[in-house]
Amino acid sequence: MDKPKISIITVSYNAVKTIEQTIQSVVNQAYDNIEYIIIDGGSTDGTVDIIKKYEDKIAYWVSEPDDGIYDAMNKGIDIASGDYIYFLNDGDQFYNKNTIQMFFEQLGDIGLYILCGRIIQTDYNLLLMRCYGGKLSCRQILEGYMPPHQGMFIPVRLAKKYKFDTTYKIAADFDLLTRLLVDKIEIKFLEDIVAFHEENGISGAICNQEQLYKEYKNILFGLGNKKAIKQFLSRYKKNKIKNIFLEILPQICIVFLKKKNGWETFK
Repeated sequence: MDKPKISIITVSYNAVKTIEQTIQSVVNQAYDNIEYIIIDGGSTDGTVDIIKKYEDKIAYWVSEPDDGIYDAMNKGIDIASGDYIYFLNDGDQFYNKNTIQMFFEQLGDIGLYILCGRIIQTDYNLLLMRCYGGKLSCRQILEGYMPPHQGMFIPVRLAKKYKFDTTYKIAADFDLLTRLLVDKIEIKFLEDIVAFHEENGISGAICNQEQLYKEYKNILFGLGNKKAIKQFLSRYKKNKIKNIFLEILPQICIVFLKKKNGWETFK
């Protein structure tokens, strides 16, 4: 089998402190059939200067205003010409230089299915990390359980057909996945670790949880699954209470609670 071409897209904005580690994580991959695309939102802090340092290793890059992260990601989808598309956004890094090679050497064919691996989720504020992700059924996902999109490779043909709905500002990745599953697109789950992802991103920030849950609720209402909506609202109430406590607890208590839930200190 010919090696599938992997279109890797990095979306960035004023990311001068972290963009270089993300770029190096891509350009140092051992896999030799990568199309690297960077969509920058018009950074003014020196991010573009760093991108230019690596432009001989980048298939396409642009720096211009956009209408949010999902608009920028859709721009990347429009440019992509590979077999699979993967988003490694600013601050994220591949697990190691052999990640893509190890991931795709397991495939016997290239099909219209989603590939989903695991990620290492990090909390740099508390110096904690956990391995996140694992096999979920279609039913579980359609009830609001989202596998880590940082571990997900989607066929480019499907990405171009479905794209992100930019009316969602935080949960468009969940919306895209549910639309794919409703149309009977298969997910293949692999145990490999794909990337390091910082927990405190746009959807992970406590200040954005209300918006995140509103968008999830709208998506689930659109699916018409009353049982899933009821279960989701119950989880939302519990998470809301948990987030209130996280805002007032001292750091040492948060570390303790996270370790009780599977987080570990950096090794």
